[in-house]
Amino acid sequence: MQWSKTTVFLVLLSFFPTTASAQKSPIAQVTIDTHWLGLSQVSNTKVLIVRDGNGYRRGQDRIESQLVESLLTALNEPSIPEPELQNLGINQAWLDANAIPAVEKYARYAVSFDDAAPNQKALYKTSFTSQTLIEQVVPNVLNVSRSDDYPSVKVEVTFDGGSKATVDSDSQGLFMLPWKVKRNGEAFDTYNANISRAVAALMPNNATNRARIAGERLDVDLADAVMHYIEKDWNLLNAENRVGSTLAALRTKYTVESADINPYHDVAFGAMQIAIPPLEENLHVVVRQKSFPESFSENAILLYSDGKVFGTEDFLQNAGKYEQLVLSVPWFNTLLTKYPGFRIQLLWVHDRSFSEKAMKQFAADMGLIGKDALVDEVRSEQDKIALITVNYGDYWLVLPDKRMVLWRFSTVYGLLNFEKSDFSVHKCLNYGTGTGGCVGAVILPDGTLKR
Repeated sequence: MQWSKTTVFLVLLSFFPTTASAQKSPIAQVTIDTHWLGLSQVSNTKVLIVRDGNGYRRGQDRIESQLVESLLTALNEPSIPEPELQNLGINQAWLDANAIPAVEKYARYAVSFDDAAPNQKALYKTSFTSQTLIEQVVPNVLNVSRSDDYPSVKVEVTFDGGSKATVDSDSQGLFMLPWKVKRNGEAFDTYNANISRAVAALMPNNATNRARIAGERLDVDLADAVMHYIEKDWNLLNAENRVGSTLAALRTKYTVESADINPYHDVAFGAMQIAIPPLEENLHVVVRQKSFPESFSENAILLYSDGKVFGTEDFLQNAGKYEQLVLSVPWFNTLLTKYPGFRIQLLWVHDRSFSEKAMKQFAADMGLIGKDALVDEVRSEQDKIALITVNYGDYWLVLPDKRMVLWRFSTVYGLLNFEKSDFSVHKCLNYGTGTGGCVGAVILPDGTLKR
């Protein structure tokens, strides 16, 4: 029996459904409800996508069926418990292509990459194109926490028959990961960026949180994270390039852990009038000796002016007496050994440990709380006193007779095994300490609080 071409076509057609009916989605509608609150502003967007024949519409706009199908596919994918580079769209080719463009975007508001030295640029590029390093910094990009930034989004998918699946998030990070997913009677969290991309593709371009959900700043935020990660090495290279001979001199006696040249200021160093040029710049060098306890180092702050560093020889010759004093206090030395996690630094500022600026600030703080006698005693022995910091914002004086004075603190670590209730805490005059304050308490060499 012979069939005509028309008959053969009709028989074949009966075995293959039309494209439209084969691709008809089980999704009846999708709602996206997204909000943002911050900086005294509020923004909201509500999106409704409904099936219209064999396609979908968002208001008057036609939505391609495959965009809705992409959301369904993403919802049905297994949970991703931790961020995965491939899922985020990051592979070696992407890193190689985006390394320089990303940092050039970032440089407009944070770091002048164009002015960086060749070895600094090489450090950044090597770091950005290392998948191993990127795996370490990606969690910092996704799991951010900012004040005055409160995004939220909830997506509800309604299927034929009335069943529903939902995903929601209030994450501040890129892609708003992780998502909380409820589907088929189960609930789980997932770092699946496919959900983010699918949701963003269904939203108007100007919709609230859309750029965040789409992960549009992935390249720039990664450049930011990489720059933070390499900051210590970046600054050290800058110092090596500018004052390498000074660092070489310091290395004759110490190991240089970090170095930077900057105009920063705090209670013990730098000029407060940072808005009035010329600024006081200093070389900040953190150094150690093998004999130092694990938790102890020294921060030498040396004046930098006209391309030169001043006071290096003075530091090398005289810092040792302050090191010996600090490490000879019985109770404090015991703490250094017992708590290696403490980050304790001996300060050297220009020509001594307890600087002129520190003396003025100490006198002002103690004058507020009626401890003028302590100020007079400290002033009379200023050049013999060692100033140490614990973590950041916690300052202690070490007197020549091995008594110690808690000047000010901002963290409980700065209390060195004492309790806040042991002291009378007062407001400081400048350089606020947040949750701490100024104290002026004297601790005897055996660790007893002088009453």
